[in-house]
Amino acid sequence: MIKKRIIATMLSVAMLFSFGACNAKNPDETGGGGKTTLPDYDAKNEELSMKIAGWVVPKDLNDTQIQYIKESGITVLQAASAGSGTLSIDISSELSDENKAIMQKCKENGLSLLLHVGGKDASKLAYVSNITAYDAVQGLCIDEPNKSQIDEIAARVDGYNRNAGTKDLFVNLYPSLWSGLKTEFDGNYSAYLEYFYEKVLSKITAGEKWLSADRYPLTYDTKGEKCLDTGWLSDVEAVALLAEKYENVKTNFFIQTMPYGGEEKSGAQAGSRDRVPTYEDVRMQEYTLLTFGYDMISCFCYGSPVEGREFLDRQVAMIDRNGERTDIYYSVQKANKEILAFDHVIKQFERKGVFTNDAGKTTTDKHRTQNSSFAGLTARMSVAEIDCLAEVYSSADTLFGYFVDAEENAGFTLVNYNETSEAITDNVSLRFNPDYKFNKALCYIGGVKTVLDVKNNTLDINLGVGEGVFVIPYCG
Repeated sequence: MIKKRIIATMLSVAMLFSFGACNAKNPDETGGGGKTTLPDYDAKNEELSMKIAGWVVPKDLNDTQIQYIKESGITVLQAASAGSGTLSIDISSELSDENKAIMQKCKENGLSLLLHVGGKDASKLAYVSNITAYDAVQGLCIDEPNKSQIDEIAARVDGYNRNAGTKDLFVNLYPSLWSGLKTEFDGNYSAYLEYFYEKVLSKITAGEKWLSADRYPLTYDTKGEKCLDTGWLSDVEAVALLAEKYENVKTNFFIQTMPYGGEEKSGAQAGSRDRVPTYEDVRMQEYTLLTFGYDMISCFCYGSPVEGREFLDRQVAMIDRNGERTDIYYSVQKANKEILAFDHVIKQFERKGVFTNDAGKTTTDKHRTQNSSFAGLTARMSVAEIDCLAEVYSSADTLFGYFVDAEENAGFTLVNYNETSEAITDNVSLRFNPDYKFNKALCYIGGVKTVLDVKNNTLDINLGVGEGVFVIPYCG
């Protein structure tokens, strides 16, 4: 079964709710099952948290900018050089007093830094000892290495392990649409991920092991209509599956929080990412990553990179080039607030897999899907594999995640997975196996805990545009 880190000590001391829950795995012949109790999922634990990161940080981290970061829900700052107005820290020599002050300010405000080494130069990893004394530094970051660059990183892993202490070596990998994938890995994206794991990640002993990639779903089709990149979901799955194949691997994926693309890649043309993400766009991406059990969500971008080959003057991120908050900032902030309101709940569950349902269909087993994004998933579950679930219905294309906690209580994520500009809402029905006698469901809707009735073994939930919810059925 798919493996997921669960904090056992947290569960062992958790307080219990007063209501009961039918055992989600072994109901008895009468359908009642041995009565158990739901853990107090609301008991806070910092280890049970989703990290949210921001790529590109304004250079002037004054009190106002620090407050903007904290209020956005971001706690990890990915400092990558993206123009004179962005924060970049050279680690090849002793840090300047200015950079030391930044480290101290981040530490005091509960923020951590991933420092980009600049370009893909693995030789900079040799200077990791220059930052080991700074608690605010989470580690060093290298972005999108090809095969030979992975080899260069691999050649320096032993030295990094000796000198880095607890600092992470965070390498962000290409998406499967990378032009070099065909020539270097015969077009096999999983082979590229596996190569990085074998050469680098499996050898890392300093800090945590992070598997990360980027790809952005908001695009246009050949008619100039807004649509979702159908390969985005399969890349998200590929990273999650590889991480779950091995022990102690944490996952990160970048989400689109700004429009981008130079003149030749902008506008309403096929493949362009020149779209301003809405709140609905952001939350759909974030709930999708929750469905695949991710440990960190990275925003591309937080601060706005300098205009140039890749970014136009009109294309800004959460913070514009004058240090002001944009509409995107508030959209991401709202979505982040939802996720962070119950991240400690879903993190008490082990992800078992995903299943899907097409619009207007009632599914009792695995089905042939008309959704190109769903069709690209290699490990879609069958509804029939889930003992407590009999069938699902949805009025729109829906992505589901199946989870189980340490007490075998089932949990489900439901995501309205459709192009948000079409304003599609989604009526979802989960019909449970009557043997389980579920009559209630603990639901996190908009991040708020809500108890809904399960009537005639069926839970009905209406999902707004791009909305996701987390559901824990029980009998009370």
